[in-house]
Amino acid sequence: MTDYSDIIDRLEKADGPSRELDSRVWVAANPDDLIIENDQHHGQGTVQFSGGGFARDRFKLCEMYTASLDAAIALTEKLLPEHGRMHSKGRLAIDEPLYGVKLYEHELCVGEDPHEIAEAEHDSEPIAILIALFRALQAHGRTDNQ
Repeated sequence: MTDYSDIIDRLEKADGPSRELDSRVWVAANPDDLIIENDQHHGQGTVQFSGGGFARDRFKLCEMYTASLDAAIALTEKLLPEHGRMHSKGRLAIDEPLYGVKLYEHELCVGEDPHEIAEAEHDSEPIAILIALFRALQAHGRTDNQ
């Protein structure tokens, strides 16, 4: 079983979008696509992605997950197909996070009592989505990326 506690902790502490955090999100979501190559560039290890990577003519950039609602939602839909999602915005107190996200077992239907699988709050909506995603994966013992 994959442990997502490190990425959850990093996302919770984030104060805004971060390309480093984007790459960590990608690695957490795609653990089987990561290859560590040693001593490839000036004696330092390099990270390569299967099917592309940090090499000449094969450079691959990960999505801007922490800055883009579209990227965060697309990743959630990829890893949790047919889930339901609800977003909220607003503060009841000045020190509360601005956005809240709840994930449900399946698409929400009118008159139905949905089963919540994860929730998260953050001042960044994409980051709140990602925290909820990885909490859901952690809670339900996800072991693959399909």
